[in-house]
Amino acid sequence: MSARLPMGVATTYSRPVLSFAMKAPCPVVLPAGVLLVRIVVHLVLAVVLWSCAAPVAPPPERPLSDAERLLAQGASLAPAARAEFYLDALLERLPPPQINANPERLAAARQLVARLEEGDGEPLHLTLPPARRFEWLSAALRTALAGGEVVAEERLAELEPDSREQLRQVMLLRAALSERLGDHEGAAKLLIAASTTPNVAMNERIWRSVARVDPRHLTLLASRATSQQEGAWWSLALTQYEALSTRKRLEAWRDWRETHREHMASQAPPPALEALQSAPRGIRIALLVPLSGPLASAGQAIRDGFTAAYLMAGPGAEDSLAVVDTALHGAVDAYRRAVARGAELVVGPLRKEAVAAIAALPPSVPTVALNAIDGRGPRLVQLAYAIEDEATAIAQAIGTAELERVLLLGVSAPWSERAEERLRAELGALVRPPEIIDGGEVAGVRSVTGAVGEGLGVAASQARREELGRLLRRELAFAPWQRDDIDAIVALVGAAQMTALTPALDFHSARDLPLYVPSTALRGVGLGRLRGVRACGVPWQPREPAIAGTLRRSFSGTATVAALQALGVDAFRVGHRFVQPGRSALLPVVFGSTGILTIGAHLRVAREVQWSRIVNGRFEPWSPELDVAQR
Repeated sequence: MSARLPMGVATTYSRPVLSFAMKAPCPVVLPAGVLLVRIVVHLVLAVVLWSCAAPVAPPPERPLSDAERLLAQGASLAPAARAEFYLDALLERLPPPQINANPERLAAARQLVARLEEGDGEPLHLTLPPARRFEWLSAALRTALAGGEVVAEERLAELEPDSREQLRQVMLLRAALSERLGDHEGAAKLLIAASTTPNVAMNERIWRSVARVDPRHLTLLASRATSQQEGAWWSLALTQYEALSTRKRLEAWRDWRETHREHMASQAPPPALEALQSAPRGIRIALLVPLSGPLASAGQAIRDGFTAAYLMAGPGAEDSLAVVDTALHGAVDAYRRAVARGAELVVGPLRKEAVAAIAALPPSVPTVALNAIDGRGPRLVQLAYAIEDEATAIAQAIGTAELERVLLLGVSAPWSERAEERLRAELGALVRPPEIIDGGEVAGVRSVTGAVGEGLGVAASQARREELGRLLRRELAFAPWQRDDIDAIVALVGAAQMTALTPALDFHSARDLPLYVPSTALRGVGLGRLRGVRACGVPWQPREPAIAGTLRRSFSGTATVAALQALGVDAFRVGHRFVQPGRSALLPVVFGSTGILTIGAHLRVAREVQWSRIVNGRFEPWSPELDVAQR
């Protein structure tokens, strides 16, 4: 009998064996949480074992690009057949020269050109038959130009057209090259000559070039046109630039079409001009300027110029203009009131601090500020009449003329100091920076002669004469003379100093030196004694438009007032351009009263000032390139 078991067992073996069935042990009941964990573990193991047993699918193959597929198809062909296969594929993927290429098709075209230019020992395109040489050369050039490259004129000279259509293709390629080089007049003439049937895409491209031509040349171009089609294009551009408002441009476009029904542009109108049909018929404008307080004269002059432009634009019944005095109401409060009353375009404010406050709101409708700030705001165009723009123009003129030594004169005024800072920075950035000889600040009219003499080295010459006379113990009979290594003078001065500057140059026999001045130097100054002065940024010069004469007859004031009136006129032009649909495509620039205006990055208006030269007491057109050509 075993003490461990209740029943007897046989003891024949070392390990006891039950002689009959034991009673089943009591079942162990596991907690529900443990049971759940075991089930989850078993499921995870099952999934892992199944995934290990399942076959792994290979990653999907990347589909071949269009170019890769074509190159692979032609790889097995003989060189001559391969070259023709690639050329045919290239021609299929290139659009007509007057249409922009699709990026994907252009990428394929580039790879096909690259393969045709490669080869074993010699380029593959040399295996093409001679009859297809023009097709290959023109296709390669079209691919390069469509991709934004500037090709050499020599490559175009390689083309030898033997049919009217091939000659047309050469003209289109030359037009594309002219566009790349910024020769919009040349591009327009070539495109017009190549246009044989009414085509919307072709006319849009012609208009894009025509609209970029300086409007001062349009009348002459129209009179010298080689065909009626060309002359009508120039007259169309002129009517669009002369119109001050969107409504006037639409009327001019309709009138032009009425008198040119058979013209290509009438039969297939450029979309940019057709967009005028959807332009708002009337615009509610609010002009926010100071009409009282310390800036009253400036605000009133801007108001007069803006109002004159508004009236000359011929407002329709739906147009409205409200003028608000920001000195009474505050700029932010005036802005909010104008918007609440339905203003669709706000022009102003004038003070820099007020512009910053409007930018912080931010603006809720298109707004043309009359000053510039460091920041920006949505729907906020910054139009400033800044002296720094004129300093940049002077630096560019000096760089164009490649002058080596420049005498710089200034006055003690914040605007002159800002202009000098910009001028020095721009000159320092030139490839060949000139030496700047500091003539110092002109303290007053009486100090002009001394400052000029000091800068020209006359005082040093006088000292050398006296020293030499002392050593020789006798009076020397020669007069001190200016240094002869100065190439030009830049005078960042006002009208008072300018009046005394030319006599000082005469006194020191330096009148033949080129004299560059900003517009501030000529405000209210008689031009009779200013022979040869190069002036930049003078409003409405060198050719005065009709609106300038209207303002002069209607309002009395100084030259400073006239400059601010010009700013008011330009604010009206920019405002209308800003709110019209398709504004970037219609007329890319504003040829304004204060210069060529372009709405650039961050809606800041860039001003390219115009140059004049004073001849016989009046302004004449001038450019820095003229001095270079006349050397």
